[in-house]
Amino acid sequence: MDQGSDIILMHRSLKNKIPHGKGTIKKSTSVPSITSFLGHDVPVLSEWNVDLRLEKNHPPIPFKIFIIPDIVGSPSFLQY
Repeated sequence: MDQGSDIILMHRSLKNKIPHGKGTIKKSTSVPSITSFLGHDVPVLSEWNVDLRLEKNHPPIPFKIFIIPDIVGSPSFLQY
């Protein structure tokens, strides 16, 4: 995970491979779309709020992943 990134994006197909019950998914999002580096609008489908724990008893580190539609030819896990 790149701590210098402003946002974290994940393709819907990759999110669907991860077992449910891990984190909270919000169907509505405060960010309806993002603009790609090529100037295209990419819709944000949902937000996934996840608590990362480095160790079992470690306090959680919260972060948000924005779920976007699959984009052919683009990595399924992006950090901007």
